[in-house]
Amino acid sequence: MMIRLRVMRELVLITAVVGCSLSPLPPPTISTYGSEIGANAKARHGRHPGIDFAGTIGDPVIAAADGVVIDVSDSPASSGKCVALRHGIRGRAWFTLYCHLDRILTNRGNLVTRGTKIGELGASGAGAGGIAHLHFQLCTRACTTASFDGNLEHTVDPATYTIGCFDPERTYNPDALQLTYPVEC
Repeated sequence: MMIRLRVMRELVLITAVVGCSLSPLPPPTISTYGSEIGANAKARHGRHPGIDFAGTIGDPVIAAADGVVIDVSDSPASSGKCVALRHGIRGRAWFTLYCHLDRILTNRGNLVTRGTKIGELGASGAGAGGIAHLHFQLCTRACTTASFDGNLEHTVDPATYTIGCFDPERTYNPDALQLTYPVEC
């Protein structure tokens, strides 16, 4: 404990001298968009339509942008417990999907702001393969359950629009799709 405290003090001193700040590290991913390897490290049936974030059951899952909850669902045979959000950006609709949740903490019709806890990370649904993680998907049309591997239609790589960890002190551009990570950093 004493060593960790000393290292933290040295990092704070270095950042003060250099004039930079320590940014949180991005959360660990276990499967990227288009990947052919699943969260369970086995081959998928096709390319992955989202990003899988590693975590522990019960970790907070947060809204990646302001939006409205368009669906909450439970599909035990596939995606498990999911929350779908609609984001309106300059007259265009984008949709984010959060699946394999252990618990859903919002309801259909709720307005949510970026960083709002909407669920807890889990391993629900057969598609989770028993591995605790969050499936995060970005769609150009309403998506309420995760697309099957190999079906990338109406999906986009969320990493293209992800600008970093949620920071409650930061101002985000309301005229652009700017996602933050859907799990805490």
